[in-house]
Amino acid sequence: MSVGIQCGMCGHTNDFDLFCVSPLGLPLPKFHYQCPSCNHAWVLVRAAPATVAPCGLILPPVLAIVGCQGSL
Repeated sequence: MSVGIQCGMCGHTNDFDLFCVSPLGLPLPKFHYQCPSCNHAWVLVRAAPATVAPCGLILPPVLAIVGCQGSL
């Protein structure tokens, strides 16, 4: 089973693994992604740390999507 991902710039949807490599086929760093169609690149960054809810549940960190320079 493959996981799909969609580019926020051009709307291209494809397999997640295709967004993890540069147009030249080189692997991108962890949490960096690049659209194979329009070459728009972005990175996921931690916007807020993980927190503990009053009931004791650990809530995951908040992630933000930040545009970045494309990679070759």
